[in-house]
Amino acid sequence: TEQDRTPSGLLIPASAAQPDNGYRRFRVLATGPLCADDRMSEFPEPAIHAGDIVLAPIEELGIYRESGQVYYIAQYEMIAAVIRDS
Repeated sequence: TEQDRTPSGLLIPASAAQPDNGYRRFRVLATGPLCADDRMSEFPEPAIHAGDIVLAPIEELGIYRESGQVYYIAQYEMIAAVIRDS
């Protein structure tokens, strides 16, 4: 069986299953101008920032591939929770 090792050294066995609810954790790389709760201001304060960790439904996300990397694109309304990275 194969095991994955996280950057912190945690071993994840191959038998570990993905969550059944379809939500996954993602680290935010960048945000767009409509990523805010306040849609009335000319320059609203963004609700999430680069480096934040968010939960989003994997089936609802757009996929962008470049140089062997896979990036997921989520609309702000699709983000279920924001978990700040300290």
